[in-house]
Amino acid sequence: MDPYAALSSDRRALRTVRMVTLSTGRTLCIHSWEPPEEPSLAAALTGQWPKPIGLVLLVHGHGEHMGRYHHVASALCAKGYRVVGCDCWCYGQSEGALPPGDGCVRPFASHESNIDDLQSVVLDLVVPSAPSLPHFIYAHSMGGALAFALLDRLVVRSACWPQFRTVHFSGPMFSFSANGTFSADDFAGGGSLKLRLAARLFSWPCLGARTSGGEVKRAVKVARLTSLPEAQRAVLADPLVSSWRTPLMVAAAHARLALQAQQRFAAVTYPFQVLHAEADQVTLPAASARLVAAARLAPIRRLRLVSGEHEMHLEREWRAHVDAAHEHFQTVLLHSAGGLACWETIVKKR
Repeated sequence: MDPYAALSSDRRALRTVRMVTLSTGRTLCIHSWEPPEEPSLAAALTGQWPKPIGLVLLVHGHGEHMGRYHHVASALCAKGYRVVGCDCWCYGQSEGALPPGDGCVRPFASHESNIDDLQSVVLDLVVPSAPSLPHFIYAHSMGGALAFALLDRLVVRSACWPQFRTVHFSGPMFSFSANGTFSADDFAGGGSLKLRLAARLFSWPCLGARTSGGEVKRAVKVARLTSLPEAQRAVLADPLVSSWRTPLMVAAAHARLALQAQQRFAAVTYPFQVLHAEADQVTLPAASARLVAAARLAPIRRLRLVSGEHEMHLEREWRAHVDAAHEHFQTVLLHSAGGLACWETIVKKR
């Protein structure tokens, strides 16, 4: 049973879930969605079956899994996209994940394995399955920082992914309230990073408000992630949520990944859009603004500030956010087809 079914009454796209052993040696749970097989009435009358207009790679956030994006993927499929995503290593149903209901992610010291896995998903699965389609990324929170690191490898530093066109960042983890003042010195030989992280555990919602016994007050935390009651109930009922307790080692890995992204903001050469909730208590909108300001080599760069909480795909306006991603994807395709260079910075509240 899908605990998130109440979020949308729209028809769900056909989803295929399979376990795949990647070239990295790790086995991940791969999810794929296809556009509806039945043509629209207009297509049926003309005898023309609609073709996919692109492929979207979904990348989830901390404590999440791809099943949480079934409604988002279905909405993208309804617009004509094929969609692929994976439960990251140690998350969801992938290798390394703790048993359902545990509520905690298995400790890991670095995100390099997750970045390696995403690279394998792209080069070994996504590209061979759709070599002639334009490829896009829709990445949320931790997934945004992972996608940023992936694109730094495959697009900025090399040209290994010619099908890639643009990325839609949703509340990306380029900074958060527990690492907003960290510097590179904190990661040289350890420094005071763990002590400083420990001092901030109680103030970072992604680690959760805790009782004296250390258990997360789940209802308090989930209210900081989404304001939609049915989404809150879905998250509380989801046995694959692994963010009720976050090991200090994982928080340090998040901090390091965010800092590494900040250090590469000015190197971005691809078009991108950022959607960030102004009231986000988990990741900082100011970091997204810094990305837009620094990425002067990007042909299109946009920041849209919206209402709601951090998990924008679980808010009442989630369809509008998917529409914004689709509009951005099509804008980039239009500019690419025209061979235009569009230097654009948009700050907009919807």
